[in-house]
Amino acid sequence: MTTLADLGDALGVGAAWLMSPSDVQVNWVGYRKHSSLAKGKQNSITALATRRIEGELRLRTLFGISAAVTVPAGIEAESLQGAEDAAQHVRAAWGLGNGPISGLVETLEEHGAIILAWDETEKFDGLSGWANSDTPVVVVNASRPPDRIRFDAAHELGHLVVDCSDPEADQEALAHRFAASFLVPPAAAVYELGERRSDLSLPELGLLKQRWGLSVQGWVRRAFDCRIIGQATYRNLNIRIRARGWHREEPFSYTGMEQPLLFRRLLWRALDEGVVSRREAREMLPGYEWAPEAQLHEAGPSLAELARMGPEQQAEAVRRRPPEVDPSELAEWDAGASVVLDEDEYALPTRGEVWWCELDPTRGSEIRRTRPVVILNSSVFDHLQVRIVVPLTTWQPRFANQLNKVLVKATPANGLKTDSAADFLQVRAVSLGRLTSRIGRVDAKVLEELAAGVAIAVDYRA
Repeated sequence: MTTLADLGDALGVGAAWLMSPSDVQVNWVGYRKHSSLAKGKQNSITALATRRIEGELRLRTLFGISAAVTVPAGIEAESLQGAEDAAQHVRAAWGLGNGPISGLVETLEEHGAIILAWDETEKFDGLSGWANSDTPVVVVNASRPPDRIRFDAAHELGHLVVDCSDPEADQEALAHRFAASFLVPPAAAVYELGERRSDLSLPELGLLKQRWGLSVQGWVRRAFDCRIIGQATYRNLNIRIRARGWHREEPFSYTGMEQPLLFRRLLWRALDEGVVSRREAREMLPGYEWAPEAQLHEAGPSLAELARMGPEQQAEAVRRRPPEVDPSELAEWDAGASVVLDEDEYALPTRGEVWWCELDPTRGSEIRRTRPVVILNSSVFDHLQVRIVVPLTTWQPRFANQLNKVLVKATPANGLKTDSAADFLQVRAVSLGRLTSRIGRVDAKVLEELAAGVAIAVDYRA
């Protein structure tokens, strides 16, 4: 059987070809960054992005993947309304209708764009350009939450699509308006909110964020731009948002996945066919774990995927990874560990946050003592005096084969000092008086897994 490695030999194509200097030229047309981002770091981002673009273009050529580029360029837009119209033109050309876009990054890849994720700094917002004049490129900051990545990617698409000949025009404002309209068309905004409103409730906007992948603040601006609310209501809503600290971190989480996958898939294929070595793969995609297949844990489907399966498939998955509850292992948590508290203005515990919780007194196999918990209930119920929580314990390697344990890696954002396990079989309602201090916040993926786990535990199917 002829492998791609054999074909590569015949064509003189291999790792050396994939990694050799090329004549790829990238014309960067949009670059959003904070003023404090050093010039050297800016140059580093563009240089590494160009290197990645070279690798992906070569892998596409090697595997015969020549996706037609259907990103329309040069749509004239001299005003904010023109940017709105340009966004609807692209939606119509791509057959997206007026509904939410599931996986914006994946949609861009399907239409021929190269999407790169950069996760080194919070000071970088986005970057876009054209490779060899015909391939659109978008670079996003992977450290952002999924809804922010969606908006940033749509913003950069606006830079690629909109052509404004007015040198005095605010190009960033045009790209912002394009992004908002692309994510939520005007007709959809009116359908969701009504033609005219005197006020909007923040929980309502939070639910719309979870459905459309546009932030609460983005929805407030969208309602204003579509003339659903007036200037006074717009101002008052922003005051309420800032008073709660939501301008820094919103409590409603969008759980969609916004990650570029095409380059990883192609690189794994090249690795499998012997076109590149693991060392060369690490050079082409630094920071990614290229572990041999034999060393990879067979994790099986995620809990979110499992929740969507039928009863027989769920039963088989549970048989392969049986849940376990052992109270003795949970007592090992060091309740006196020091953590850095987040002095957020929004003091009440809300969805996705990690708090110290006094669980005692308990009975039987219930998790004991004071330990971190993840707040799981919807923020819609934050006015109540109870919270639904999932307790955490120190992660052990054997938990990987226990369905009821969800890995929560320690990060500066969640404030945990060590990798932990969230046990969704120990979910419970607790009084606000048991929650003593805030530690941090878990990411949207952990929340999605925990919610799906609870759905599985109670045999709920949507």
